[in-house]
Amino acid sequence: MRPSLLFSLVLALILNLAGPCPAGAAQVVDQIIARVGSEPVTQRQVEFILADNPDFSREEALQVLIERKLVLSWARDNRLSVSPEELEKAEKAFLDNGQMSMDRFEEFLASRGQDKRDFEDNLKEQLLIRKALNAAVGSKVRVTEEEMRERYDTSYPPRETFVISHILLTPESPSSGSEGGVEDLAPRIMDRLESGVPFETLAREHSADRVSAPKGGLLGTFQKGELLPELESLAADLDPGEIGGPVRTNLGLHILRLENKSLLPPPPFTEVEDEIRAALMEEKGREIQDEWFRELKENTYIEILTDGG
Repeated sequence: MRPSLLFSLVLALILNLAGPCPAGAAQVVDQIIARVGSEPVTQRQVEFILADNPDFSREEALQVLIERKLVLSWARDNRLSVSPEELEKAEKAFLDNGQMSMDRFEEFLASRGQDKRDFEDNLKEQLLIRKALNAAVGSKVRVTEEEMRERYDTSYPPRETFVISHILLTPESPSSGSEGGVEDLAPRIMDRLESGVPFETLAREHSADRVSAPKGGLLGTFQKGELLPELESLAADLDPGEIGGPVRTNLGLHILRLENKSLLPPPPFTEVEDEIRAALMEEKGREIQDEWFRELKENTYIEILTDGG
């Protein structure tokens, strides 16, 4: 699946799409393989993206380039620009984040067949695309309190919790070597439980789970979804203090006792408010962005000459 459009665009702009391929990239005879309006897309540009992103298909790399040119064209048509001050600030942030001196930075660029002018041109385009995305997409994203509360109610319901104990029977269980093995041992243990023998005593005596056995079979507290499905289904049907089973899992045969069952309340809304807002804004932003790209493509002549394969 192709990464999000925003990711693809930012990714494309950290590459020197007009410059030489990085070390290890296939050396190809350059040719125009597509046109976006009057802007050409070349084989060399596709190869450059593929060299740095081997998980991309050729079609995905071409799509990144088409989207990039569409956004840059929209930015120019809408008279967006990047000031020298903005460019200088972004370049300083790049150096600071990479903890690079200017000399080391220039060595890094040289290793990619670039110079400072190449880097600044690409950085300027990256800033321009971010401005375009913010103007066309980000400025239109709105999340209401009602939407956040609705998402909170659906995404953070009270969670059922179980406190359980078990007796695990496997061929390694004490007494399992007796006649009939674990298949006959399980009903005999159930009979002893019904006769009043304490669950804890039988867990210590027979359970193959040597972690929980010394604690009388106590496994602990589990939220819904954390137990093996077979055990969770059985626990959901039991009342506190009730014993059920045996039930088979990939671990062996289990005899289960439900110690307690309760509902864990959701986290306070204020604790997850920012998380919910961010998720909703991302979802809405993606929808607006997809629609925007659809309109850009419908209103721009795009010709695919070859995928360059």
